Amino acid sequence: MNNSFAVRIAALLLLPLILGMTMSGRNLLRNGDFEKFTGDEPEGWATTNIPKMLTIVSAVPGQHGKLAVKCEVKPFYGTQMAGMVMQKNIPISGSSASLTGSYAMTSTGGDVGYVTMEMRNGEGSSVRVCHENLPTTGGVWKTFTLSGSISSEVVSAELRLTIIGRDDGTIHEGSMVVFDDVVLVAGGDEKPGV
Repeated sequence: MNNSFAVRIAALLLLPLILGMTMSGRNLLRNGDFEKFTGDEPEGWATTNIPKMLTIVSAVPGQHGKLAVKCEVKPFYGTQMAGMVMQKNIPISGSSASLTGSYAMTSTGGDVGYVTMEMRNGEGSSVRVCHENLPTTGGVWKTFTLSGSISSEVVSAELRLTIIGRDDGTIHEGSMVVFDDVVLVAGGDEKPGV
């Protein structure tokens, strides 16, 4: 009994320290694990789907959890359209940010997955852009990491996940990329890599 009481007191005293450490590394994205969808729309994300006309973003089985998000290229009135998911106005602060996630890319015509993180100031102007092309994985899951410093004027971030053409910008029907477990953290101790 006495030992149990001491353990409870110790846990209560350590709780603020534990919560503080956890909060500094929390995911700034809403639904970054893509476990919540309303129809074909991942909650917390905007998409390039056109309701009742074109679905190029949808839910698929995930790598770790139940669901992930698939962005694909489909024809639409004589052109090719790529699926894209994005989050805007993500509050961010600190001296650096790191974006990580999992992806599986299947390419047609050399298309690649594309991740971009844009830092914005209080007026909404772009201050810094970090981006990465994600090569084909043959359907196998790989990880990506994007990191960069944050200047003192940055107040928000914008994130986009999509497919782009490799050379001339042309995208090809049949290309698709699946994203899962996307995490954005900001802080002061990380060393930026971009």
